[in-house]
Amino acid sequence: FISGDREERAAKRQACFGSFRSRGGDETPSILETHSVLEVTRRDYKERVRKFEEFVNEVRLPFGSVAAIDAALVEYMDMMFLEGFTIEEANKTIAAWVWHHPDHSKKAGHKLLRTYKALQGWMKLAPPTTRPPM
Repeated sequence: FISGDREERAAKRQACFGSFRSRGGDETPSILETHSVLEVTRRDYKERVRKFEEFVNEVRLPFGSVAAIDAALVEYMDMMFLEGFTIEEANKTIAAWVWHHPDHSKKAGHKLLRTYKALQGWMKLAPPTTRPPM
């Protein structure tokens, strides 16, 4: 039995997203996971991951394990640092990777230890700047 409010919410949600269909346990992101960030952010994240993977291919880095991905991210951050990117760009790149690969997140056990250590080094070498007061 669905109450009136719940029935109304269900009708609106199903009009946008369709009825529930099981993904059969595959790892494709769910409706809720997909919408955990805005569409503009999803597009930005996709582009950042694409650029990182392109770098990995160009430099021919190993990429088959979490440790190899961690090392590749460290290399990528070194390149970004030396090419004048900001730490905010590095943070967004890491956020993009982790959003696409949640098993690599801090919550999943800090699997990108070298990456986070490299970020700390970046902050010491080039601390983020604050805007002057208006």
